[in-house]
Amino acid sequence: MDKICYNGKYIEKSKFFISHNNRGFKYGDAFFETIRCFSGNPLFFEQHYFRMASSFIIMKMDVPLNFDIDVFRNLIRDLLIQNKLDQFGEIHLN
Repeated sequence: MDKICYNGKYIEKSKFFISHNNRGFKYGDAFFETIRCFSGNPLFFEQHYFRMASSFIIMKMDVPLNFDIDVFRNLIRDLLIQNKLDQFGEIHLN
């Protein structure tokens, strides 16, 4: 079954929903990032991480407290394992 990571918790994709009151849903003021992964590791991770950090600043969004490079890399690796994508996969961040 497909799993997603939402606020650091892994949940079934079919059980996830976004409230109609979600600011990104209502106004579309969000960013996305797609990270290709190979052998259980995100490729060009540092470039992706710093681009996302810049996006938070440019869009005047609050940076999540757990937005630490090592924590974030481990969340991605764990998500790949949860979805049995240890050889090749893509992570879509919204």
